[in-house]
Amino acid sequence: MEQGILRDGVSVTARLNQRLGNLYAASSDQPIKLDRLNYTPGNTGFSARFILAGRSRPLDISGRLDFFVQTPHLTRTLPAGSILTPADVEMRAVTLQFANSAQLPMLDQVIGQQLRRQMRQGVAVRLNDIAAPTLISRNEIVTIYLKSGAMTLTVKGQALADASRGQAVSVLNLLSKTVIQGIAVNPGTVEIRSRTNQVAAL
Repeated sequence: MEQGILRDGVSVTARLNQRLGNLYAASSDQPIKLDRLNYTPGNTGFSARFILAGRSRPLDISGRLDFFVQTPHLTRTLPAGSILTPADVEMRAVTLQFANSAQLPMLDQVIGQQLRRQMRQGVAVRLNDIAAPTLISRNEIVTIYLKSGAMTLTVKGQALADASRGQAVSVLNLLSKTVIQGIAVNPGTVEIRSRTNQVAAL
C-alpha cells in the first residue's frame, strides 16, 4: 500500500461490512478506479470509493483491515539453555497488534540466541524468552588474562556469576583470594582491562 501504511514483512487482509455480490465493469483502459480511501494508521476501520466503468453510481465500501507479520515459532520442544538454529524455528503469521504487544522478535533476532526457559513446540518466541549465549557459568573455573603490549599475565579464577560474550563478570582470583572485574570473551576465558588495581589483583 502507498503512503507507508505497510512496512516490510507486513501483510494485510480486508473484511467488508457488506456483501457485494457480482459486480461488472465496462471494458476500458481503466475499468476500475480507486477514487477515495479513508484510513488512519493505527486503526482498523477503513472506507473507500471505487469508480466502475459503465456504472453511473460509484461503489462505496467499508470494513476493517487486519495486519499480519511473520514471527518465529518453535518447531520442537526445547530445554532451557538451548541455542536456537534455523531448524528450530518456523515463521507463522500473527496479528501485528499481538506481535507488538507480546514483543515478538524477527528471525534474525533469535538465531544463535539461548533459551532462558524450556519451551514447547509451536510456541511463539518472545524477546524475554531469549538471551545471548552464556560463555561463563557461575562457579566455573576460568582463565583470567591481562594483555599489556607483548606481555600476557594469566591466572586461574572462579566466576561469581553467569556471563555472555562481552558482559562484565566478577571473578575470584584463586591465588590471591581477591575479586577481579573482567569481561567474558570466550568460553572459560575472562579478559581484564588494564587498570592499576586490576594488575595488582593478578
